[in-house]
Amino acid sequence: MEWVFEFDQSPHDVTVTATGEALAPEFDQLFEALCADERFEPRMLVLLDLCDVDLERVPQMELERVSDGLATFREKCEGCALAVVATQPLAASMIRGVDFGGHAKWMRVWVACTVDEAVIWLESQLALRA
Repeated sequence: MEWVFEFDQSPHDVTVTATGEALAPEFDQLFEALCADERFEPRMLVLLDLCDVDLERVPQMELERVSDGLATFREKCEGCALAVVATQPLAASMIRGVDFGGHAKWMRVWVACTVDEAVIWLESQLALRA
């Protein structure tokens, strides 16, 4: 799997576009790379586009690892809002399966079917902050 970070997007702060065949450990690497980027800060509005990610090679038993990686990312991203564009049912269920340990206030997560829907939700999060 490959990814690209585009910062200073509007209305959100960063777009993460992932593409290609994915393995579970690559999601950990993606989240670690985003957190390590010097432009990344807490409270960012993040759009994660998984539309072109092929999850066929991720065994069912490893889907929880992907969800755990997202939960770990949440801890490093205090106050962030994350809109995930997941058009594949497997990707959507993987994100919805994340256990945020009852601390959803630390990071708001929305699973969208389209980029436009994700952008609208992120706009609403921006408006709530104002």
